Amino acid sequence: MSDLFNVRSDCRSTSTKGLRQMKIVFDTQENLSDSEIAIAAAWAGKHGFLVFLSEEPKESDLEALANMPTLTEEDMGKSPATRLRSVLYRYWEILQKPTQTFEEFYRMRMESLIELIKTKMN
Repeated sequence: MSDLFNVRSDCRSTSTKGLRQMKIVFDTQENLSDSEIAIAAAWAGKHGFLVFLSEEPKESDLEALANMPTLTEEDMGKSPATRLRSVLYRYWEILQKPTQTFEEFYRMRMESLIELIKTKMN
């Protein structure tokens, strides 16, 4: 794995982003090499796995790392259904004063889309 490196880090903050997503910010005081900086910079916009150990790794941690799953095509980006749900959620958020819960809004919009497609099939 050419883009794997370890560096001492501090977890500076976490925040929720809706739809069961989180933003996690890490900081390091280490002097990184040019190649490590390039590796981390190349991660922007990519999907992958994050492993954070708050103590020295145990044997069971190393076994878990050895058995990590591989990324699938869907892991490389959001599935179309997840993207649609995310876009609808963002649209619901920017509406001036939503009068429905997101679930109600989502179901209504999906039903409208389904009906639109069904009418196009006739």
